Amino acid sequence: MNTSQTDPTQVYLRMQIGTASHQRLVCMLHEQCSLQLRQALEIDPSLRRPPLDRVQNMLVLLQRSLKPADATAKGLFHLYDYCYCLLEHDTATELIHARGIIDTLRQTFDQLRRHP
Repeated sequence: MNTSQTDPTQVYLRMQIGTASHQRLVCMLHEQCSLQLRQALEIDPSLRRPPLDRVQNMLVLLQRSLKPADATAKGLFHLYDYCYCLLEHDTATELIHARGIIDTLRQTFDQLRRHP
């Protein structure tokens, strides 16, 4: 038996993701990006690549969720792309800078979601 299917925490997380609105999913992706970046900064630099790869994958998902005809979406696309490139450099300074951008976006999206 696969324990990830019966683990109550995993079941709850899958249910949260499956029932979340698009706006909430965007906030959740930003939260996970920030968490993964925080964790990457706390571990040995030689072990950072897997969490940074996960963040880059989430940034691509965020880019794909944008509507390209919108000027704001184009700006967000470039911010996500900039963060993606910062993660390629894999230095503490770049990771902290990317995390600051992602945290600001997370807070902004969370406020917009709460106060439409």
